[in-house]
Amino acid sequence: VQDTLMVIIEKPNSFRGESNLKTWLIAILKNKIMDHFRAKSKKHISDKSVEVVSESFSEQGAWKPNKEPFVIENSEHLLDDENFVKVFYDCIKGLPDLWESVIKMKYIDPIESKSICKELEISDTNLWQIVHRAKLKLKDCLKTNWIQEN
Repeated sequence: VQDTLMVIIEKPNSFRGESNLKTWLIAILKNKIMDHFRAKSKKHISDKSVEVVSESFSEQGAWKPNKEPFVIENSEHLLDDENFVKVFYDCIKGLPDLWESVIKMKYIDPIESKSICKELEISDTNLWQIVHRAKLKLKDCLKTNWIQEN
């Protein structure tokens, strides 16, 4: 609302009278709200993805020695362990919103990739990039909150 008022104060001549004043103000408000959420979403995802990539890989693209993939022994029974399931879902909730949606749709609700892309309005390439980065983030979260605690 404050940003909308600032537009009126800073650019009072931008209202051309082509619509009702109230309609013009609501349109500005809607655009400001959308800008806010777009910026928040992009910042959150880009900061997280850069962090995941830089933490896990060298500049040449190889795994950093302490970030190599790991295997959990007796992993076939983990989904029977309610403590693990709680940690796992907490890790999923810690992902950026888009990543969380993709992981839930792809692996928990098993929805086809094409349907996920269509529903979330993302490309196939973007889907696989999100899946890859989300898996890395989940791996780190599980390593910290499950492996090290157990």
